[in-house]
Amino acid sequence: MMRKALYSVAAFFTGLATLMVTSMCMLAVYVPEAPEELR
Repeated sequence: MMRKALYSVAAFFTGLATLMVTSMCMLAVYVPEAPEELR
């Protein structure tokens, strides 16, 4: 029971991190003149 909850939380954070990285990569592609602090 505890392990299943741990796996669900880990999967949630993995998906969240993937979404953030994807959005940042898309911003870097579509906005090449973005400031360097965003990368």
